[in-house]
Amino acid sequence: MLINKNTFSNKLLNKYIYWSGIITLLFILITSYVNYVNKHFPEQIYITEQSDTSINLSLPVTGSVHNTQNGTNNSLANADFSREVTFITGSPGSYHIDLHLFGFLFLKTVNVNVVDEKYVYPCGFQAGLYLKSSGILVVKTDSIESKSSGTITPCENIITKGDYILKINDEEINSKKQLSCKVNECAGEKLNIELLRNDEIINVTVTPVEDKNSEYKLGLWVKDDAQGIGTITYIDTDYNYAA
Repeated sequence: MLINKNTFSNKLLNKYIYWSGIITLLFILITSYVNYVNKHFPEQIYITEQSDTSINLSLPVTGSVHNTQNGTNNSLANADFSREVTFITGSPGSYHIDLHLFGFLFLKTVNVNVVDEKYVYPCGFQAGLYLKSSGILVVKTDSIESKSSGTITPCENIITKGDYILKINDEEINSKKQLSCKVNECAGEKLNIELLRNDEIINVTVTPVEDKNSEYKLGLWVKDDAQGIGTITYIDTDYNYAA
């Protein structure tokens, strides 16, 4: 009996394509299901002490509960999440659950934190806020249209965003108004400026520029003390609050 080689090769190729498609489809289905199951388990679970908490996920996932004490990994219990699981907690502590899909495919480790029961007191009242800064914060450097020399950026590569202006000519600067007055008083003479940059005190020299309105400027956008009104949302028993 003669068998056409081309026919035989085509049959092998068709089988290869068929089984490759089946395997690829199974891989996609399993991966999708693993991701679906994985999303149902958070990274962290918080449970209050001395309480009973039940979880009913109806998923083919098992978990081994353990904790670590004095460098030793202690296995405590096993859980089957295909049925309802009840956690009965004691004193505060941290535990870990290693999850496996179908009992053998590792999914992830979930951290279970048993914490003290806390109470919060709702407030809703307003509170005034005032932020006192040391020096004047530089927000931005800018160019100035000078009276005689076109556009100039006097602080370029000298003073940068995030710097704090502490002193000018050895005089402490505490407000934007004081800074403006000090710059105008110089009448175009060089200023010795003390800055705080990245927790380090540095000294620089800058020559103010006279603008078209005959005012002397450094070409800086600055901020001094901040203030505002906020709302206290709640206070807990440890005097922590949210606003």
